[in-house]
Amino acid sequence: VQAAGAPAAAASGQSNLRALFNFDDTLDDSSGYNNVMTLLTGSSTSDTDTFVMGKENNALYLKNSIYSIDSTMLGDLFDEDTWTVQFYFQATSLSTRPTFISRYDSSSTDPRCGFFVNINSARVTFYRRILNSDYTTDWKILTGSTAIALSTWYHVTAISDHNAMYLFVNGALDASATFSEEYTKPAQSDVIGIGVFMQEGTPDPIETADVTMDELRIYANYGNCDAADPDAASCAALLPAIPGDTGGEASGEFGGVGAG
Repeated sequence: VQAAGAPAAAASGQSNLRALFNFDDTLDDSSGYNNVMTLLTGSSTSDTDTFVMGKENNALYLKNSIYSIDSTMLGDLFDEDTWTVQFYFQATSLSTRPTFISRYDSSSTDPRCGFFVNINSARVTFYRRILNSDYTTDWKILTGSTAIALSTWYHVTAISDHNAMYLFVNGALDASATFSEEYTKPAQSDVIGIGVFMQEGTPDPIETADVTMDELRIYANYGNCDAADPDAASCAALLPAIPGDTGGEASGEFGGVGAG
């Protein structure tokens, strides 16, 4: 659900911005596109949104709650070759594949396509599944090199490109891959999962996230990394588009979950 047409704020140099959730005591989208985020299932201790001190002002403490964004515009964007997702996070615990953002087909869909970003074996991991010319699907998986520590802020940028994927952590290239296949099949649902692995509009209650998320941004194209070809050198040089600090500090300094 979103307003039609580009908002007036698009002329401010953020013309690629399609969603911006600051989580400053609200789930409102500040991009001007009015994407609606909804709490589907609360945590074991709370059935309401939990906002805490974050990396930039306040943040959303997911603590295994399940959220969705039902947006035709964002669904269409994620069916394109080129888009960018950025966010800060701080992990309270590392459960089974805690998922930040996802939009994926169900197991009954053939071929099954989509994407998600999660933590796997204490590394940020970016997955896309694409359709080959022979109608078989192929995993494209980027596993970052940065070991994720608890109670520490990190900034993540995941870029999908025409025949490539890039993963940045704290403004530095953490993993990249190029390939010959193309993304030729859209996912079946426009529902995007936040804090959960969302399969064709249905959340997986196991792959949730005990993390705090802040400054979730979704961009068309390369977002703030506006290089024509976002290779490691050009993107790393341009990625000081991260708001504020580049992350990586302990939560006690910024007052996140568990801070004294």
